[in-house]
Amino acid sequence: MPTWTLTSLLLPLRYTWKISRNASDAKTNLIVRVADAQGSGTGEAAPNIRYGETPESLQAEFEQLQAAGLSQCATLPELTDFLATHPPAHALRFALESAWVHWEASRQQQSVAQWLGLEPQPGRYPRP
Repeated sequence: MPTWTLTSLLLPLRYTWKISRNASDAKTNLIVRVADAQGSGTGEAAPNIRYGETPESLQAEFEQLQAAGLSQCATLPELTDFLATHPPAHALRFALESAWVHWEASRQQQSVAQWLGLEPQPGRYPRP
């Protein structure tokens, strides 16, 4: 079974981020990691105060998901069903699903695009 972890990442901002709701000089995002002996994957959760998401609330939700059996999910459909039964905040759900996709791709020794069945992209595009 996979092991899940959640780590806070403090991101100091070069300039004060100021909008009508608030202002801040730093943001705290969360890095979700899922791993087993065959590979690992990471996803990033960027809490959005507009939706009532905070680093602390996402941490609490992650702990609840852990207690509810997150690590028992062995397939993407199982993870999808689990998250439907235990719906987390949008930012955390994205991080969990992103970590899972990256993990599955690494276990198959593929890029994420290959694992998703996407066509290879051409090289870099010239800047205008």
